[in-house]
Amino acid sequence: MEAIKYHKKEVQYIINRISTLDLQDCRAIANWLAEHMNLIEGDNVLCQKSIQHLNLTPRAEKVLRYNNILTIGSLIERASNWDNIKMLRGAGAKVLNELSSKITQVQKGEIQV
Repeated sequence: MEAIKYHKKEVQYIINRISTLDLQDCRAIANWLAEHMNLIEGDNVLCQKSIQHLNLTPRAEKVLRYNNILTIGSLIERASNWDNIKMLRGAGAKVLNELSSKITQVQKGEIQV
């Protein structure tokens, strides 16, 4: 069987490595890969969901909407640098604590929508 050539070095390296494995090892890798893909797809779906799914207090939701943060993904992206969250117009200490808690819950996978 001729190996398929890919342009990404990482993909080609993995293909070369697994081409020497037996059927049992390939099945184990396939199962892991299927689970990993489901997690990634789930994360993408979650990121596209409205901030309403976070069950925030009205004040916290209003602050996010005022600052044009409408999806969970945009909140997580903004929170990658906490200074961006602290600078949100209208966000006091209570709202910041609530957002911090919700972001942590999302990152730990504790919030399912």
